[in-house]
Amino acid sequence: MLKGSLCAPDGDTSHLNETRRLAHIVDNILQEDVICTSPSTAGFVIIGNQNNGWMEWKTRDGKPLDIFRTKK
Repeated sequence: MLKGSLCAPDGDTSHLNETRRLAHIVDNILQEDVICTSPSTAGFVIIGNQNNGWMEWKTRDGKPLDIFRTKK
């Protein structure tokens, strides 16, 4: 995630994953770039909650990131 990204408020921090807990967020703005290991982790940094990043992240035309996965 890029520095300057808008993040949801923390609220209850007991459920936050390590990446979100360690992210430097001030006034809901990410203060430094964060390397995420999956789209869901990136989503957690931004929304502060569990999510399916493959479905939450969308292309500009509204298609889920999942369309780029290799299906077996």
